[in-house]
Amino acid sequence: MKKYNGLCSTIKKSFMDYKQFGDKLILSGILEGVIVLLAILVPSIAFPIVAYSFLCVGQAGFCLAILSEKKADVKNVFCNYKTFLNAFTAKILVVATAMLCLFLFIIPAIIVLLNYSFVSHIIATNNFTPFQALAESRKMTKGIRLGLLAIWIFGLFSVAVCGALGFGIVAIVSTFSVLTLFWKLFIAIMFSLVPFFTFAFPIFNLMISNAFLQVKNYDIQNSKKKINKNISQPKTSAPLI
Repeated sequence: MKKYNGLCSTIKKSFMDYKQFGDKLILSGILEGVIVLLAILVPSIAFPIVAYSFLCVGQAGFCLAILSEKKADVKNVFCNYKTFLNAFTAKILVVATAMLCLFLFIIPAIIVLLNYSFVSHIIATNNFTPFQALAESRKMTKGIRLGLLAIWIFGLFSVAVCGALGFGIVAIVSTFSVLTLFWKLFIAIMFSLVPFFTFAFPIFNLMISNAFLQVKNYDIQNSKKKINKNISQPKTSAPLI
């Protein structure tokens, strides 16, 4: 059993999951999009970070519930107060560590971000403190960071496609009618955010969640093998004197 099955297998599995649970994922994506827009409109730097932390752990728990074939309601996207505090603290620690590494050139910041790709999923499924979640994520991502990097590149490519779609529609509409700058920006943002939150973002979350479950199942299987091996080994009796 492999620890991670690779990008192609993860993409295929995630698209199949989206096809099966698309209605719930689209609804959760719309709710997240509304929250993000409200967060952007608030004149504060801290509030978007708070909203991001809140949504990350909620979406992680929601995707894991869907993939584990448990009862998953859209309300699960909204995590509880204690989970949110742990997620917010963990995200601040991740960003602070990445920025410190970026400025001091100790470790490439991208490696730091890859190390902590599973933080939201760990907090969503375990009663871990932020520091425990960071340590566990670092342990789980060992050996699969290139695979996670491929997922992040796929996610960034999806963002670029959504942005190109929005501004492409603006360019087409502008050839037939005269639009003010406000309406151009409005159309571009709407036609970029709608496909992002209803398709690209859910697919990305499904990919990370599928990778997390693969690693988790791999660790469980390894633990069982070690236990069975210890049980099957005959105990040597102490030599008689």
